[in-house]
Amino acid sequence: MDSERNSESLIRNRLLPGGDSRAVILIVDDDPDTLAIFRLYLATRDFEIVTAASVAEALQSIDKRLPDLILTDYSMPAASGLELCRTLRSRGDTRHIPIILHTAADLPVEVRQLYDRVFSKPVELDVLVTTLRMLVIVARATSRPR
Repeated sequence: MDSERNSESLIRNRLLPGGDSRAVILIVDDDPDTLAIFRLYLATRDFEIVTAASVAEALQSIDKRLPDLILTDYSMPAASGLELCRTLRSRGDTRHIPIILHTAADLPVEVRQLYDRVFSKPVELDVLVTTLRMLVIVARATSRPR
């Protein structure tokens, strides 16, 4: 337990030196309750949160400001998290952004491989936070397209 807390502290200090480098997380989900839960929980963990209720809204947000990481649902009306991922991976300005999928669907391996991480619902929030921080650290350190 102490080693977990120490690891979390190291990750947090590396990601947020002096509090000046809050990671911007874009959360995409058509369910307002899910958006609210993620927004409230992650905001208390020193992330700057932007939300979108659809893929179209997410793309508009991304065109205004690139997030450090995207957390998206898979099943949404009009366009899915898969379509969002494929669109972002095809763009030069966004292909480097880590994308985490959360889903209740049983997805084939070839779909799961498009994402940096896949979480099955319900998502364990503490594990999600650690994963977000690690992916942002790696993305900032490498800052090159995959």
